[in-house]
Amino acid sequence: MASQKEIVAAIKKVGLDSKGMVSKSVPKVAEEIGEDLSGSLITQIYEAEAVAFPELVVKGTQAGVKQAREDGLRFERIAARSGLTVGEVRDFAEKAGVGADFYIGRGRQPGNGSGASATKAKKPASSGRRGRAAKEEPKAATSGRRGRGSAAKAEEPKTRGRRGTRAAANPS
Repeated sequence: MASQKEIVAAIKKVGLDSKGMVSKSVPKVAEEIGEDLSGSLITQIYEAEAVAFPELVVKGTQAGVKQAREDGLRFERIAARSGLTVGEVRDFAEKAGVGADFYIGRGRQPGNGSGASATKAKKPASSGRRGRAAKEEPKAATSGRRGRGSAAKAEEPKTRGRRGTRAAANPS
């Protein structure tokens, strides 16, 4: 595991994004220090961002959390920069009106759950494979074994189980 000094040096080398709020690329920071990207490493990178760039520190207050959420930061990053737990950050955000339902421009938009605009719902598209013929003429149910005799033969009741099964060894 890399030390915080190594992570800070890698963050400074990679730099911040155009808004100056987050590292340009967390995977590039992980690559720079020679580590595989994991949840614990991401948390360490979030914490090291505030060490590398002290202006990124978030105040551990409701107002600080609200400002960070409005700037587009997620709960985990706010927690790492403020010294609060993720639960405390969520509570502050809910009280400030910028909780989990507050859209920050990443992932799915709340409301419709599909990421598409909520103004017009699309009808599911059909591939056209079965067309009208399948809708008009229902097929007789099959046992799932294709090409093994006629439908009439399949309807005859069997007196014994199939060969090679345990049930066939103990006839009733």
